[in-house]
Amino acid sequence: MTYQSEVLSDSPTLYCPMDETSGNFLDRSGNGNHATYSGPRTGTSFFGASAPQGAPFSGGGNNVVWATTALDAVQTVETWECWVKTSTTGNSANIQFFGKGDLSGAGTQSAWLGMGSAGNAGKAIFIVLSGGTTMGVASSVNVNDGAWHHIVGVYNGTDLRIYFDGALSGTVAGTGTINGNTQDITAGTPSADGFPSSRFTGQLWQGFGEVIATDAR
Repeated sequence: MTYQSEVLSDSPTLYCPMDETSGNFLDRSGNGNHATYSGPRTGTSFFGASAPQGAPFSGGGNNVVWATTALDAVQTVETWECWVKTSTTGNSANIQFFGKGDLSGAGTQSAWLGMGSAGNAGKAIFIVLSGGTTMGVASSVNVNDGAWHHIVGVYNGTDLRIYFDGALSGTVAGTGTINGNTQDITAGTPSADGFPSSRFTGQLWQGFGEVIATDAR
């Protein structure tokens, strides 16, 4: 089974391989949640320079935007997944790779994958907002080593889990529903970007979000 067919077998809400060489990024889930992209097509892909390269981000505000109502409603479970390559260090705030919300407060956030700061500097993190409560889990290893890594964040209503290159890398207990909001789903720069310190520098590839928990996670 190919990676794409395995993703599609989970019936994701959106799935954008981000492998188009021009134009916007198409949703392969069949749900029509296509994304707009403002940025170059440069860098080296996971499979080498001749393969699709994903979306590079400079930290200057270029981003991928899914202007869709998908995931606007309150959710009970969610999974977010992407491949990421970054060597960013010394960030003063958490950096968002891929998620829903503008990072300005619990009322405008739902869930997102990113890289931590302070005590979680260099670690991949998965954040979920439930009411006014922020729940988060960090990987046990660093993501900012300049290599490609597969990051998955899962919330199942009982706990948050983060998987790093196919292995469980962190678990934190947590309960409650995931906040709904009308913010865009974004990658690279948070929606309603007012937080330059949270902009991502690196490359993203094969991003998807779903609202079902699966045995494969």
